[in-house]
Amino acid sequence: MSGKLIEFIQTPGSQIVCFRLPGCRMISETIHVAYPDVLGIGDHDHVHDLTGSLAAAAEKATAIDILGGYYSLDRTFQLLKKVPRAKRSSCKIRLAIGLDASAKIKQHWTDMRSLEQKLRESGFRDVTLSIVTGRPHFHTKLFHFLRTTHHVWFVGSANPGSDRHELMISFTGKHDALRQYIDAVFIAGTAVTKPFPPRQDPATLREFFLTGSLIHRTPHQSLFTFDAFRLDPEDREKMMRTLTDAVVPHARPKTQGFAFGLRSAVNAPDTVEDEADDVGRVQLRLYSVDTALGLWAPRSYIDQVRGQLLSTQEARAAALKHFGEQLSGDGAARAQEAFASYVASMERLLLRIGITPRPIDNRNIAFERFLSSRQQVLASDEGVARLAQRLAIMEMPDIWNDKNAVETFEMSFFADAAYRISSSARVMKSIARGLGLPKQAYVEAGSLRDRLTRRLDKRSWKDSEWIID
Repeated sequence: MSGKLIEFIQTPGSQIVCFRLPGCRMISETIHVAYPDVLGIGDHDHVHDLTGSLAAAAEKATAIDILGGYYSLDRTFQLLKKVPRAKRSSCKIRLAIGLDASAKIKQHWTDMRSLEQKLRESGFRDVTLSIVTGRPHFHTKLFHFLRTTHHVWFVGSANPGSDRHELMISFTGKHDALRQYIDAVFIAGTAVTKPFPPRQDPATLREFFLTGSLIHRTPHQSLFTFDAFRLDPEDREKMMRTLTDAVVPHARPKTQGFAFGLRSAVNAPDTVEDEADDVGRVQLRLYSVDTALGLWAPRSYIDQVRGQLLSTQEARAAALKHFGEQLSGDGAARAQEAFASYVASMERLLLRIGITPRPIDNRNIAFERFLSSRQQVLASDEGVARLAQRLAIMEMPDIWNDKNAVETFEMSFFADAAYRISSSARVMKSIARGLGLPKQAYVEAGSLRDRLTRRLDKRSWKDSEWIID
């Protein structure tokens, strides 16, 4: 290889070098790899850690341009913070990322606005964050660091803040075409300081599903019962024939070991337990389709579902908060006394019906820990809110980079939809009407998927198509 050797960047303990070849720009012999040890090349002379290389470039930058299809907020922020604080006010930052699903507009805008705020709070003054919308998805990966008049470029697979195994190559020098490309991106993009554009109606299966949410019941937990004895199945049968709440105070016969009920011990209302099932009254199947990831429901129904649970959830939260106040006061001492009475009564009953009492290991210490942990969770607003919640609702995650996950999700969705397409459920009536299916139609899962795909190709799906009444 012939050419002039030129050093252009210093990294801790090493130098990155490049050659100016006839008719070429300065291309570094070094490659920059995130997690190079994955391939066992971490100690290679011409392989540098990507995170370190980008950080070293940022430390001396007077301007930074970053383009990416996706992003990680925290890692991008940490990279930009490598610019020394004293130089941030004069360092120009421009970041553009792509939006590949209209349903994610609000999330992208919220994320980028929060990043802009954090950058300004950290001392940056000239900050431009933009989002490139439309199809096809903006997928470029380009980092540009300007050091007064010296340009350093990284091009390869890494999105801003990526924590995956990535590969980038670097070169230096002015590059008019790339500069023009970057400027064109920011002209085409929309600055996040502006209102985000109207969300487009879904025109693909992916966008259709991303407009929905996943719903699942929170795990059933008996958080306020304590098993003080070990009982075999045959012991339990004997107990069921003998035990009533009046025989052993504060016992919970419905639990496996006739456990001690903390709620009963402090006279807390029934709403603090998980037994009252108001979820069943919501009739989730009217609004949702069963999938491998949980119940999927269009966004048009989510407010209805939340609204039907709101009053009982608020009542439950209030009862839990009151329960916590009782335990933080004299309720703890009353619980201790009630537990001692429960243990003594249980032992007498077990002996009377021919069962040898077998206490759990370190019973008193375990009960102290049980009581303390319940006091802590009920003293937390977050803990009370979590216990009061019967349903967990989350936006549909974007799984479309995982082919197997997509196939599993879609297969389960269309299998359930095909089986129930003639039912009176609102979600099914909406899908049938939107696809022009006759009443009592029979359709297989694969055919239903094809019909919806063709329909979206011709005409996007509007929120108004979901039957509300």
